[in-house]
Amino acid sequence: MTPLIYFLAMIISTLGIGVGVLLAFFAKEELRGLEKYLSLLKKLLISFAAATVSYFALGSLSYGIMALVAMLVITFFSHLRHFSLASELGGYLVMGIVFFVASLSESSFGLVASLIFLYGFAAGSLIAKRMMTKNRLAIALVTVTRAMAFVFVATILYLAKSGYQLLYP
Repeated sequence: MTPLIYFLAMIISTLGIGVGVLLAFFAKEELRGLEKYLSLLKKLLISFAAATVSYFALGSLSYGIMALVAMLVITFFSHLRHFSLASELGGYLVMGIVFFVASLSESSFGLVASLIFLYGFAAGSLIAKRMMTKNRLAIALVTVTRAMAFVFVATILYLAKSGYQLLYP
């Protein structure tokens, strides 16, 4: 996978959280009944992304081990307070790992990138719904930190893999 495709897909996947926040501002009344469904959608999308990666990664033992580690991280993060999957920070950290593992198998990469965009859509809507009484700068700060967690993890893993390939071709 070329770095250009990887980083463009990462940027487009990250835009989902911004779209979710914008939608929440434009459709405040419609969000009242959707909160529990958006929360359920987030959990389903994380599970589906991890399952997609593990399904396509079973062709190689090393990819399968990486998918297993991602699922173990999901389980670990689901018990911590600030990094739980109920909070968007833990979800985006896990999605960064899943995004990287999906990039190793090009057959699942587009699907996982789309699922991360949809996850961001639901997460952004929930962030804006919970923080609607605060100012927009606070909402933007929380949104950017969640998105940057995803970007940070996905970038570090990609650079680590690229550095490993440079050292041991």
